[in-house]
Amino acid sequence: MSEYKKEAEPLVAKWQDKSGFAQGDKVREPNTFEIRFGQFRLVVHRHFHYPKEQWLATCYPDVFRQYPLPSLDLAIAQEQAITLLRRELAYTIASIDRAETR
Repeated sequence: MSEYKKEAEPLVAKWQDKSGFAQGDKVREPNTFEIRFGQFRLVVHRHFHYPKEQWLATCYPDVFRQYPLPSLDLAIAQEQAITLLRRELAYTIASIDRAETR
């Protein structure tokens, strides 16, 4: 049997706390979480230009940046970020499928 026909192992991806803090921070609340899917690094984070309770999503390599998520709850915001990435990837795949190539 060809090695290409092997069934893929289930992917277990977990959010990791990637928060960074300044030495003088008095309150150290986690504020940056990351999960990886293949080459994509999806980050749910906060940013000083937004209200302190606002979660944002950024996906590298440069899929979207500082996209405000509707939920203020971290777990729900993480689900929303994954849904956003799925939507962007589906749109891109559909665009490729519709494109005329020569």
